[in-house]
Amino acid sequence: MNVKFYLRDLTKEKGNLNSGQEQPIWCYITFNGRRLRLSTQIKVFPKNWNEKRQEIRGSASSIEKLNLRLKSIRSKAERISTDYALKSEVLTEQLLKDVLLPILFPDRYKQVKRVNNICDFLNEFTADNPRDLKAGTMKSYEQLKPLLIEFSKKQGKSCLNFDSINSEWGDLFSKFLKVEKNHSINNVDKHKKNIKSLMNYSLEKGLHNNIKFEYIKREKEETKEIFLNEGEIIAIYDLDVLEEYQQTKDVFVFSCLTGLRISDVLALKKHNWKGDYIEIETKKTEEKLTIPLRKTAKIILQKYNGELPYIYEQKYNKQLKDIAEQIPALQVEEIVYSTKGGNRIQKSVYKYELVKSHTARRSFATNEYLRGTDPLFIRAVTGHKTEKDFFNYIQVKQTQKASSMLELFMNREF
Repeated sequence: MNVKFYLRDLTKEKGNLNSGQEQPIWCYITFNGRRLRLSTQIKVFPKNWNEKRQEIRGSASSIEKLNLRLKSIRSKAERISTDYALKSEVLTEQLLKDVLLPILFPDRYKQVKRVNNICDFLNEFTADNPRDLKAGTMKSYEQLKPLLIEFSKKQGKSCLNFDSINSEWGDLFSKFLKVEKNHSINNVDKHKKNIKSLMNYSLEKGLHNNIKFEYIKREKEETKEIFLNEGEIIAIYDLDVLEEYQQTKDVFVFSCLTGLRISDVLALKKHNWKGDYIEIETKKTEEKLTIPLRKTAKIILQKYNGELPYIYEQKYNKQLKDIAEQIPALQVEEIVYSTKGGNRIQKSVYKYELVKSHTARRSFATNEYLRGTDPLFIRAVTGHKTEKDFFNYIQVKQTQKASSMLELFMNREF
């Protein structure tokens, strides 16, 4: 470890080192290829700083105390480094800062009790939300708490210690959720994803040096998601419905034509409408998008003077199924598979029963792809970051892929 002290360069701030004003002394600590910068809370005139000897010039008792303070910072930082080396633990910049500052400045920094298990860390995480996660995401972390507590009662409290969480732990937690709590595979995957996120964040904060959690296996079950083709969307748009269903019908068709999530559609204001486009910052990803408007989408916007009516999601999805049930093309049966409690379940449902708010966004992406629109342009609207995510999202059957390729072949001479 190398500890050096420098006068803070204020050239680009309040002045420079020759300004004749007192300058703060900063401590730079270099260790294991890392570098941490700390304020010593000490100021000195530039002419009184001895760079070579790393001390303040002078013999007054007040100067001696300040120099002793600098030596104390160096020795305490080196001692912390030695202690972690002896324990074979990884010392990070954040960890050194968290340990050193309360020792150096006990009046300014309260010593925080260090957590050593994932449940305590989860309590702090949900209380502070340090990564400013959305309410829906934080809700999934809240749901994890009672499950971890119940799991620890069966496996022993020590199973929640950071060092206990590895691939074997992940298998036991999966079995607990599937068999004893009767959770679906995708629900289990959600909780394992959050466990790994918490472990990764606590690792960044230097609360442990366990990296075996990375080997926890995640599992995903493909759910039955449908899209509506343009004929089915037109049939819904042309459907004569009761007045209480009219707003739901218009909002759904508008979403089908723009690819916007329902939360973004319902948040639209007049100022988002820019003639042939909509400019919006999405609620989920906070991404700024420019959405071109088709003729029918414009007609719907004009009908509501640029602001679509707000509909509660529960009511929206219920009415949507009622509307979809009236479309003959959606009264066909679909086979749906799911796994709960470790058992594979198969059941038959009507296609209209699978229609929900997100069907509109998926329909937009799939229909545009089938029409031959460049996936890059579609992704600019849907916000998918990678081609892999996009192609996993759209619903295109093998027969449709082959048919599209045949059309391309028909236009070739050879």
